[in-house]
Amino acid sequence: MNLPVTRKFYLVLLTIILLFPIFSTTYAFGQEIDTAKLDIAVSRSKKAAEIIKAVMTLPDGKGIPKDVIEKANVIGVVPDAFQLSLLIRRAVRGHGVLSVRRETGWTLPIYYFYGGSGGPSKAGAKNFDIVLVVVDADLNGDQSDKPKSDKKKGKAGNAKLFLYSFSDGVLAPMKGVKNHVVFINSPSAVYDESLNKLVYGVKGDDIVSGKTADPKLASPDVAAFRDALTELYQVK
Repeated sequence: MNLPVTRKFYLVLLTIILLFPIFSTTYAFGQEIDTAKLDIAVSRSKKAAEIIKAVMTLPDGKGIPKDVIEKANVIGVVPDAFQLSLLIRRAVRGHGVLSVRRETGWTLPIYYFYGGSGGPSKAGAKNFDIVLVVVDADLNGDQSDKPKSDKKKGKAGNAKLFLYSFSDGVLAPMKGVKNHVVFINSPSAVYDESLNKLVYGVKGDDIVSGKTADPKLASPDVAAFRDALTELYQVK
């Protein structure tokens, strides 16, 4: 059915008005950006900041060991990670932020996807926060703060990875290479470049490596996680 031109025009206009709040945009780096996704980025950094502050203020013996904290090269947080257990297998997924410790201080938060799998567990689903700490990482000097990969061993040099779950104010180890407490096997993290490019205008690796040490921010609030680490740690 062919509609009159005037009616078509008003239908199109009405559609635009109704959809505008959903696809609301603003401008950064000379381009339009999705404000809804920017809100997600800001919220994730703020939540991660709150979590790391809560973890670092836990009483001695209930938080991350002091020697692990002092040697930390990388710290990441995955707010509200999701775990699904099917008796013989479990899987954990989430979206988080991480920051690398450089001589000049902690980097801005890099956005990433987190995934891990583990062995038998009671069937069910639950949510909890994850805190990730890497110590003794073999960093690539001034060129990059990413651990060098050892293809033969499949490990990042002598780096040790510690994973903790945090729920209801209780911190518990998930995986610590040092003490072989295995809860989740094969953890992996992949940059969420859609958010990194949205927030910084560059890739996550550019932030990690220091190539873009002080990028323009789509919103100053995305630095919340970095600012929290700066308050909690003394830069040597």
